[in-house]
Amino acid sequence: MQTRRWLGCALLLTMGCQGHPAPLTERDLEVSGIPASADTGAARRIAGAPAATSMATEPDEEGVHVTTWTYPNFELSFDGRGHRYQVVVRTPGVTTIRGLRVGDDTGRISRLYGPPRMADSSYRLYGIDPQSDTNTSGVLIDIAAGRVRRIVVGYVIGIN
Repeated sequence: MQTRRWLGCALLLTMGCQGHPAPLTERDLEVSGIPASADTGAARRIAGAPAATSMATEPDEEGVHVTTWTYPNFELSFDGRGHRYQVVVRTPGVTTIRGLRVGDDTGRISRLYGPPRMADSSYRLYGIDPQSDTNTSGVLIDIAAGRVRRIVVGYVIGIN
């Protein structure tokens, strides 16, 4: 009985008071134990040495020169100052803090994250502060054939 009560409390905290998923927080930006605030040193201590690294020769659409570390189940990128920029998950081997993984159906996205900031049939975008025009942190979920194809966590909302 005690275990069921704890599980119920945990579910209520995750879902929020009205039975809907709670808004995104900084905690939702953690992937594989790597927090959004991680720099290259912290990421290496947590995830170990990457299998491969690459450095972009051109800045991305936000003007950021990105360095990418590749691991078996995800890619981890850093901005020019060595701060975590994005985590890209393309395999079911890694879940988000809320439990979403590549291959899950779109219904699971809705149950775990609620209504998106923006969406169409190919993606859903969730922001830390859905009302903000300046906070660029969130979760971008790419969809194909009604299933999660890719999950991008970190700086995902363009402000240009």
